[in-house]
Amino acid sequence: RGGGWLLVSHDAVTFDQVCNALQDLPQTPGFVFFKFEPFILHVLCRTLPVANALLTAAVGAGYRNSGLMAGTKLMVAIRSTLSLDVPVAANGALIVDQSYLSILTDLANQKFAENAARIDTLRAALQEKWASMGPSQKEIRRAEKRQQRKEAKIQAQAAKKKNATVPRNTGDEEEGEEEDRAS
Repeated sequence: RGGGWLLVSHDAVTFDQVCNALQDLPQTPGFVFFKFEPFILHVLCRTLPVANALLTAAVGAGYRNSGLMAGTKLMVAIRSTLSLDVPVAANGALIVDQSYLSILTDLANQKFAENAARIDTLRAALQEKWASMGPSQKEIRRAEKRQQRKEAKIQAQAAKKKNATVPRNTGDEEEGEEEDRAS
């Protein structure tokens, strides 16, 4: 709680980067963790067949911890179990040696490479699945009708603005004109 990041990277890291990040540990109570967090994706799906196809592709790509949440909306959560979360320091002092830090760095980089490979596998599976799936004729007609309704609404609003009445005189000007004539 209330902590900060000592090293953040979206690329593989070197042992030297890890050691440099741990050189000036904050002298506060608590732990410092060596973490690797894999790819996570949440997708809101319009239909159950699409959600199921996405979930099947994700599980096939190695995201075995994925699932479908069905309620008022269909949400597919794509997750894996590649994470790494290990305490390496406590109360401002390292609790592991350099050898163990080297092992953790290598392990995190292996997980990073596996994560990238799974992302590529998922991308290829989705491209193949969507190319063969495509929208149904019914979905295309629905989309076209939605677009027509939207355009009609915009045209109606534009016509309403064009035909809007100009505010009428409140009578103040006429009274003023009568006063001018009477003088």
